[in-house]
Amino acid sequence: MVSANPRTSGRLAEAIRIAAGVSAWQKVAVTLYVGGDALQGLLPGDGLFVDEDNIVDFLPTLCERRQGVYLEQGHPLVESNRDRLSFPEIDAGGLARLAAGHDYVMRF
Repeated sequence: MVSANPRTSGRLAEAIRIAAGVSAWQKVAVTLYVGGDALQGLLPGDGLFVDEDNIVDFLPTLCERRQGVYLEQGHPLVESNRDRLSFPEIDAGGLARLAAGHDYVMRF
């Protein structure tokens, strides 16, 4: 779960890098939830984000492997960029169920 602002924190980039690396083993299922300010990092940043190269390099890997990437439902950034953010959205209840179904949850 990532909510940190990618303009001031490398947490989104690091979460994406870790998720892509762990999922490469194909021994565990990895799910990434992006909400709050972190949603900015899924849109083109043109060098504005901390460790943006990790976002650019590793997010496509998660998409190719069909790893679960979910967005905060109803967030204004998601609403205004539906054409560029093609990941499924979940609400707070959906996030709670998603987290409950996992053995480990990391918050960035």
